[in-house]
Amino acid sequence: MVGTFKDGATAETVKNIIEKFTETLQTEEAAGLHPPEKPTDRFSDKILDLIDEVNVRSLDSTDLQQFLYDFDVKRRDNSVVITTDEVDVQALIKVLVEKDAKVEIYSRHAHPDTADEPGE
Repeated sequence: MVGTFKDGATAETVKNIIEKFTETLQTEEAAGLHPPEKPTDRFSDKILDLIDEVNVRSLDSTDLQQFLYDFDVKRRDNSVVITTDEVDVQALIKVLVEKDAKVEIYSRHAHPDTADEPGE
């Protein structure tokens, strides 16, 4: 998945937002707050504070678990490139779209020659 932004600064900000959600959810999962067998229907105070800080309001509590999935996020110029084997990626899409990205999603298994950079 590639999110392309108007500038590199926005891409860096969005990469950092995704990393902050991931780190916060990992910390909360380690504390037993997000067991996969019993998803929560509420945001913790830390998550609410983070949502306010980064101004990403489209996420709901069912999206949180997706930040614990195995994925890699990198910034390339004015783009954020996310690679994963997961198909449930709507939390990541929500962050990208809410921050005004042009989003491209494709299967690297079906399109192995596709470059990480959009337009190539």
